Amino acid sequence: MLKKFILFFIFLCALDARSNQGIITACNDHYMKYLVPNLKFLREEVKCNLPIEIWHAGNELSDHNKKLLLTIDNTTIHDLSNYYTEEEVLDSRGWQIKAYILKTTSFEEVILMDADVFLLQDPSILLNDENYLQTGNYFFRDIFLSEDNPLFNKFKLQKSDNEIKEWFKKIINTPSQFIIPEVEKIINNQLPISYLSIQESGLVVINKIKHKATVDEIFRLNKDHKITYQYVYGDKDTFWIACEKINQPYYFNPSVGMHITYHNSKLFVPSRRRDSLNLMHLYNEKLIFIQQQPRLIRKATTINYTIFDQDTNSYNTHSLNQEDEKKLKILHKYYKWHTPKLLDKIKAHIK
Repeated sequence: MLKKFILFFIFLCALDARSNQGIITACNDHYMKYLVPNLKFLREEVKCNLPIEIWHAGNELSDHNKKLLLTIDNTTIHDLSNYYTEEEVLDSRGWQIKAYILKTTSFEEVILMDADVFLLQDPSILLNDENYLQTGNYFFRDIFLSEDNPLFNKFKLQKSDNEIKEWFKKIINTPSQFIIPEVEKIINNQLPISYLSIQESGLVVINKIKHKATVDEIFRLNKDHKITYQYVYGDKDTFWIACEKINQPYYFNPSVGMHITYHNSKLFVPSRRRDSLNLMHLYNEKLIFIQQQPRLIRKATTINYTIFDQDTNSYNTHSLNQEDEKKLKILHKYYKWHTPKLLDKIKAHIK
C-alpha cells in the first residue's frame, strides 16, 4: 500500500512539474480577423485546452477586442507596458515582439504562435514529442524557394551575400552537431548564402527552463533588430541561430514547408502566387498548421500541396488526405468570424 502511495505521489509531482505549459501569441486590432477564428477553432474543433496568453505592446488592442478575446476559455491578455519601458514597448512592435513575449511569459514550456497560424492538430502533442523532450525545443522548416520563384525576391535581404557570410561566420564559427543539411550546404558553398532563410517561426516550441540562455540570446538578437534583420528575414531564423551560437541542442521537423493549391472546374490557384495560397506544414504526415487566411477553401473540390525538391530543382504536387481536407473546410466556416458585420454583432453583444 505504501509503495502504491509513493508511486502515485511521484506521478503527481511529475505531472505538476510539467503543468506550466501554454500557448503565447502577439496580436493587435488588425490581426483580430485571424486570431478570433483561429482560437475558436482551436478550442471547439481541435479540442486544445492549453492556457493561452495574448500579448500586445501598449494600446494595440481596443477594449472591444479585449472583451471579445476574453470570451475564449482559459485566455488571458497581457500588455508589455507592464514589464518594459515606454521606449522598449514602442521598439518591440514588429516581428521582434515575439522575442519579448517569449522572454516575459510565465509559462515554462512555451508554444509560440503567430496570430495568423491556424492549428489543425493539438499543439500539445509537440510537448510530448521525443525530439522535443531530448532537445527542449521543436522547430519547423520554411518553404524552400528556388531563385526563379517570384517569392524569392520578397525574402531578399538588405546586405550583400559577402556581408551576410561574414556576419554568419562571426556568429557560428564552428557548427554544432545539431546543424541541419541545408545549412551545411551553405557553409560548404553548395548553396548560396541567400538560401539561409531556413526556419518557419510561425510556430516555435521551446522549454524555457532548459533553454534559459537560448531565450536570452533570442531576445538579444531581436532586440537588436535594426542590425540583425539586415542579415536575416525578421525573427524567423533567430531561434535556431541563437541555439547554434551558444551550442545548445535543437531539432527541426523533417518535413519542409509546402504550398496548398485549390482546384475545381473553374478555379486553379497556382502554387507560386503568395496572394492566393496558404502555406502548410505536416507533423507525422498529417497537417498540423497553415498560414494566411483560408479564403479559397470553400470553392475547392480538390486540395493539393506542392513541395520544392532541391535535388531535382522542381515542384512536386501531392493530394491532401480526406481527413485534412475535411478539417480545412470546417476551418473555413470559422474564418467567417472575421467579417466586419459579424464582429460588430459580437462587440455589441459583449458591451
